[in-house]
Amino acid sequence: MQEILTILITILGSSMVVGGGETVNFVPFSGEAKSEYFQGKVLDGGVDTQVYNKDGGSLSARYVLEGTDCAGKPCKIFIENNGKFGEEYTHPRIVTDSDTLKFLNNNANLKGKLDGSNGQLTIRIYKDKG
Repeated sequence: MQEILTILITILGSSMVVGGGETVNFVPFSGEAKSEYFQGKVLDGGVDTQVYNKDGGSLSARYVLEGTDCAGKPCKIFIENNGKFGEEYTHPRIVTDSDTLKFLNNNANLKGKLDGSNGQLTIRIYKDKG
């Protein structure tokens, strides 16, 4: 797999609701993206919604990156990243206005991985060679 995006996340807080046999945790965040393909930041409004119930849990993060693609042109990247707790990879969906990065648009061969080592939450998005 080839790493396409690395996003360093800063958690801004959280809100929790418990009821009906579920716990929902709403986690707003900011951050910055660094990779050979894109440099930029997470725009205000990024949020991860985590749902826990008797069957386990899931997450769904949605956010927009704004910055510069590898051709030096300004662009935005929308990311929706869904996953289930206990699975190794998440399933990101990307939409971008960058001509250079258009290969990412709704690409089914993308995988995400959360990394919490060194006290820094990092999301890495990979393109599977498949």
